[in-house]
Amino acid sequence: MNGLIASQTTVSHHLCPERRTNRFRSVRWDPARENDQFFDQSAILYAYYYQTQILIHRPFIPKPDKPSPLSFPSLAICANAARSCSHVVDLQRRRGSRTLYLTAMPAFSAGIVLLVNIWGAKKARVRFDHTREMADVHKCMEALVTCEALSVCLTLCTG
Repeated sequence: MNGLIASQTTVSHHLCPERRTNRFRSVRWDPARENDQFFDQSAILYAYYYQTQILIHRPFIPKPDKPSPLSFPSLAICANAARSCSHVVDLQRRRGSRTLYLTAMPAFSAGIVLLVNIWGAKKARVRFDHTREMADVHKCMEALVTCEALSVCLTLCTG
């Protein structure tokens, strides 16, 4: 009979929203997190979250020969996601994460979107801070260079 009736603690656990949200504190983004394992898990999760935003909205970015004012929100969403992703992977790289290679694809996607955004702004003669925008691209590039070095070390060590 015990298997059919849930205990009071099990029921309160599932009905209490505070307990459900506290369970996932370890994956919330906190750039100052001291626990390296939780930091890496959070960084990977957020990098892929931003890449997912890019993948969803990228098909709606206008082609250069077919500009459309309706697609501006998609470009803005992609650019913001790419900037955020560049900050996450850059912090992960600067902290010397051993799992940086897991965020190589989001870093690559973010860098491409940022470059497309810069080229589009130049073509449309929109004013923007070139130095700041290129700094985000360089963050992605530096993460990819670090990933390349990590993959060479992994290949040599397992080879």
